[in-house]
Amino acid sequence: MGRVGNLGASGGCMRLRAWWRVVAAVLAGCGTVESGPGQELSIRPVALPEAVVGRDYQEKTVLLHAERGGGALSWSLVQLPDSLAWLSVTESTGQLTGRPIDVVSPGAAFTVQVRNGTSTARAAFVLSVSCVEGGSSPCGVPDPGQSMCVGGSRVCLGGALGSCAPDPGRPPYEADTAHCGPGCDEICPRTSTNRCVGTCACGSAAGPCSGAIPACCPGSDGRPESFACVSLQSPEHCGACQTVCPTRPFTVRGCASSSCTFACDADHRNCNGGGVTTEGPDADGCETRVLDNPESCGACGHRCPDSLPAPKHASGGRVCANGHCAYRCDDAWRNCTGAAAPNCSQQTTEDDPDGCETNFADPNTCNGSVACPGIANGYATCTTDRPATDPSASWSCGLKCRGGFDPDPCGAPPVCKPLSDAENCGVCGRACPATDTGSERQYCSAAGQCCIQFCAVGQRPPCGPPMCTKP
Repeated sequence: MGRVGNLGASGGCMRLRAWWRVVAAVLAGCGTVESGPGQELSIRPVALPEAVVGRDYQEKTVLLHAERGGGALSWSLVQLPDSLAWLSVTESTGQLTGRPIDVVSPGAAFTVQVRNGTSTARAAFVLSVSCVEGGSSPCGVPDPGQSMCVGGSRVCLGGALGSCAPDPGRPPYEADTAHCGPGCDEICPRTSTNRCVGTCACGSAAGPCSGAIPACCPGSDGRPESFACVSLQSPEHCGACQTVCPTRPFTVRGCASSSCTFACDADHRNCNGGGVTTEGPDADGCETRVLDNPESCGACGHRCPDSLPAPKHASGGRVCANGHCAYRCDDAWRNCTGAAAPNCSQQTTEDDPDGCETNFADPNTCNGSVACPGIANGYATCTTDRPATDPSASWSCGLKCRGGFDPDPCGAPPVCKPLSDAENCGVCGRACPATDTGSERQYCSAAGQCCIQFCAVGQRPPCGPPMCTKP
């Protein structure tokens, strides 16, 4: 790789930027770039403003820039001194971040790398850290009794931090991965730990790594900043870091005992290998749909019978619905077992012992639950004005009269009138009053017909044949 520029007063890089030292910022090491033959990607040289103890360097909004290379960029810090262990770079933007915990003067050199998929470039930079006069910053002091580094504080005087004084309560020191461990002098490895909680650990602010077989694993990019706490019993890290369980059709990935598992989803089963509900050695996953497949309904090979045995009143074609073999009810029959009439179904299943047990057209169970009242000399009816198989069909009670009476009851309350009733001759409201004038006679016959006879004067009886009108 290219050399870092001379940092002495006689170095060209320092001479060009001597004015920047006046404001206590440190120069970049001339941004030396390392690229392979024919690679044009490079990193723009830039003087880095100094960091301040206890303040996030992100506030400086320092963005590194690549030059001449195209495509998506990936930034990382490949060589980082212990004094800058707190520093990191955002992979996608190249922004430098982190909260320093100690003065670094003179500045320390570090190396930045950028990739664009085809080319790689490196550049060396120098960064110093100052402190705010009179300001206090966290630090760690050894606690032999607890074998860990506990919290304290120190004050900035004359541009340097004083000795660390323990704080009341002395909690575990959580600020410095470069001064950790029992003697506060342990540097936490960036590729196996990501924080200090008195000792080096991998985890988050909520606590150390937890779960089944925790570990600190690198991200897919392998950058030090990407190391994080994971479970080695997860599909992404099954038994080891970055051991990813493959995807298989219609399965849910899992990891148990450091081996990948593949559970079938709710709608499918594995019918050509493995177990009933899990994927086996084959790679086509849970290939058989059982939610609505009449050849494997609810389970592998469970074929829905072509029809149900009588008298289930369900001769309609078979279907597989929600993993159960189902059959359409006949005509006005419905499946209401255990349900209120409005919720009755037009289907039954092979597991339903009584099938479509309710006849909506029966006056005793009209529309599913109503017992229709009868009438003297008549009977109750239950009818609908829609096809019986129409899901929106609704049945209602009615009345009919028996033989020898008008077909429909008359009046309110309804009464079945004889067919020969003069006021309701053969049908309600059809009057046929009895008359006899000597020359003609009118009457309502037993068949409900209004009849008239004409008689010759002085010859009655007999009269001529009756002329009758049907209702």
